[in-house]
Amino acid sequence: RVCMNIEIKPTRGRERETGAAIGLDAASLWAGSDVPPLLSSFSPLALDAAREAVPDLPRAWLSEHWVDDWRERVVPLGCIALDLKHTLLTKARIDEIHDAGLRVATWTVNDPTRAADLIAWGVDTLITDAVDVIATR
Repeated sequence: RVCMNIEIKPTRGRERETGAAIGLDAASLWAGSDVPPLLSSFSPLALDAAREAVPDLPRAWLSEHWVDDWRERVVPLGCIALDLKHTLLTKARIDEIHDAGLRVATWTVNDPTRAADLIAWGVDTLITDAVDVIATR
């Protein structure tokens, strides 16, 4: 009953093959699970291949840059979330993404003050390397 995020990190030129393989493996490993894993990637090609291979597994598009056309990028991929570098996020951007019916995940937040701000703004998932520091706040 733990949510898992599987980041697809394909080799350049093998994005589709890797996305499909990871998707199929994840579907097999989590078969019958109450909580399916989230497949995420910086690669739209890998996410598209995962979508084609296992359309029922949720997907998230990773980005370290804000792009104004994010909707046009995530809708065709059937993503349920954007997974953005925390420095890109503001309350307005989180609200905009939520208004589009998507969740917001963010990485890598190791500063407790920044984590508190993001949580107050409504971020759905916070990825950290400092669980001991963040959890004590």
